[in-house]
Amino acid sequence: MECFRRSSMKSCRIITGKKGSGKTTTILKLYGKEKGFVTVHRGEEYFLLNLNSGEETLLLSPYPKFPDLWKRWYVNESAFLGAVSSLLEEREGVVVVDEVGQMEIEGKGFAPFLEKVKDRDITLVLGVRDSFVEDVKNRFFPFLEPTVLFVDRA
Repeated sequence: MECFRRSSMKSCRIITGKKGSGKTTTILKLYGKEKGFVTVHRGEEYFLLNLNSGEETLLLSPYPKFPDLWKRWYVNESAFLGAVSSLLEEREGVVVVDEVGQMEIEGKGFAPFLEKVKDRDITLVLGVRDSFVEDVKNRFFPFLEPTVLFVDRA
C-alpha cells in the first residue's frame, strides 16, 4: 500500500474485450477528444491515430515495409518512438493508449511510457484485449486496481 501512496497517477481505466468487440470504438466515443493514441485496423495493417492531431501513421504491417520484425508483424519503430516521446510529455489530464498487449508485456511498444506513468498526475485510459488484462495489470500497475470496462458488440 505504501508504494501506491507514492504514485501520483490519478487512476487507470482499462477498456477490454475480445478481438473485434469494440474496444477502440468505445475509447473513441468516450475519450476521442483527449490526448493519446489509438490503433486503427485497415485491411491487414494497423495505423496509429494521434488523438491530438488526427494524424495517422502506419504502425504494423504483415508486409516488409519496415526492417524490424516482431512475430508476424513488420513494426514501424519510429512511430512507436514518436508516440512514446509525445506521451512522456504529458503530465496531467486524461491520456489514452490503445492496444496495449503482448508487445508491451515484453517491454516493447508503449512499455517505456507505461513504466513511467505512475509518476504522472494523469488519468490513464488503456485499450487491452481481455486475454492480456491480468498481465498488463501485474506488469505495470501491481499496486493499483484499475477500473475495468468490458465491451462486447454482440
